[in-house]
Amino acid sequence: MQLFHVSRITVRKAIAELVSDGVLVKERGKGTYVCDKAMNVQVQKINRSFYEKCRLNQKEASSKLLKAALLPMPQEIAEFLEEKPGSLGVYIEMLRLADNVPVALDYVWYHIRFSYLLSENLESELYEIIRKRDGTQMNIAAGYLDIGLATAQEAELLKVKKGEPLLIERVNIVDNNGKPVHYGKMLIVGRRYRLYY
Repeated sequence: MQLFHVSRITVRKAIAELVSDGVLVKERGKGTYVCDKAMNVQVQKINRSFYEKCRLNQKEASSKLLKAALLPMPQEIAEFLEEKPGSLGVYIEMLRLADNVPVALDYVWYHIRFSYLLSENLESELYEIIRKRDGTQMNIAAGYLDIGLATAQEAELLKVKKGEPLLIERVNIVDNNGKPVHYGKMLIVGRRYRLYY
């Protein structure tokens, strides 16, 4: 402080502003740290895959498979996928990382016609596998954003504190003919992912 001829109050205010802007994060009993640079995602481009969003941010995307199985679908999801409740769907849970930093948990129900995904490398870019396999292009039929707080299990996987604010992105994806492809729910660490218009 003496080196730059500023008061302690001025330094505290500057740090508080940087915390408010998401540049710094304060952890009680540990200190103040520079935050990971958040991914910037334009709202109009939200329908891109996680891998595409990372490329736009000059980040290396990777995924860690948590679960993949054919499971009976809940009613809401079965209705969107135009199947009967309890019909089998392809359920995939992934941890999404950018530059090896956990950014999101992805919970996706694919229509049964995409069951071939279970024999693919699910830790790669799924949309690209689908495009190459049958030419399907992805479009958002409906989607919305919500806010939530990380549970203990989510916090552990995302390497954040329990109660960390999460952006919840829910999307219904269809192909170019309007046929349902998948329902997705992504829990995104708010300070690592920024939406802009």
